Amino acid sequence: MPLRTRLGTRRRWLPAGLMAAALAAGPLAPAAAAAPVVMVRCPDDNLQTAINAAAPGSMLLVSGTCTGPFRITRPLTLMGIGLGPTLDGRNAGTVVTVSRGVQAELNGLTITRGKAAAGGGVNNTGRLTLFRSTVTGNGSAEGGGIYNGTGGTTTLNLSEVNGNTAIRGAGIYNKATLTLTGSTVNGNRSSGEGGGIFNDTPGRATLTRSTVSGNTAARGGGIFNRGSVRLTLTQVVDNVPDNCFPRGSVPGCTG
Repeated sequence: MPLRTRLGTRRRWLPAGLMAAALAAGPLAPAAAAAPVVMVRCPDDNLQTAINAAAPGSMLLVSGTCTGPFRITRPLTLMGIGLGPTLDGRNAGTVVTVSRGVQAELNGLTITRGKAAAGGGVNNTGRLTLFRSTVTGNGSAEGGGIYNGTGGTTTLNLSEVNGNTAIRGAGIYNKATLTLTGSTVNGNRSSGEGGGIFNDTPGRATLTRSTVSGNTAARGGGIFNRGSVRLTLTQVVDNVPDNCFPRGSVPGCTG
C-alpha cells in the first residue's frame, strides 16, 4: 500500500520495508517509528506546504530538488531518499531556517544556493542536527554555510560544510553551542575573519574526529575564535593565512 500519491492526501504509517530503509539511512529518535511519515516528491510536491501541514514529530521523506527557502517551526525530521535529494534556496534567502527552540533534523540532504545576511545555507536558533548532509555553495555576511545564533544548538554528524562564502565565518558562524563529529569544514572563503569557523562570544564549539582544512580568510583561515573551542582527534590544517587566530586561542591548533 503506498504512503500517498500527492501532497495533501491522508497520512499513513510507514510500512516495514520503508522503515527498514529509513533505519539504514541513519539514526532515528526512539519515537520515530510511530511518527507520521509523509512522502514529498519534488518538484511535483511543495516541501514548505508539507512542512506547514506536518504534525509535530513527523518525518518527511524528501526526494528530488525542492526549491525554497524553507522555514521549520515545529519538531520535524527531513530525510533525503533516492538520488541527490537537494534543498535549493535559489539565492532568495536562507535555505533552511529553524525557529527558536524547535528541534529539527536534516538527514541525507544537500543544502545549497542560499543567500542572506546571516546564514546562507542554514540559520538556526533551535536544536538542529545535520546527519550525512552537505552544506555547499551558499553566501552571506555572517555564516555563509551555517549561522548558529543565540540560544541555538547545532550538531553536525558525518556532514560536510564546503564551498561557502561570507565576510565572517564562511563555513560556520557560531554564537552558541556547536558540535562536529566526523565532519569536515573545507574550501570556504571569507573576506574577513573565519574562513572555516567564526566562533563568536560566547560560543562553545566542540570538534571530534573532524577536519577543518583548505579554508581562506584575512585572519583565522581555519578558525577565528572569541569563545571556547575544544579539539579532540581533529585536524585544523592547510588553511590560509593561518589555521587559528588569535594564536593560542584554540588549544592544540598551531600554524
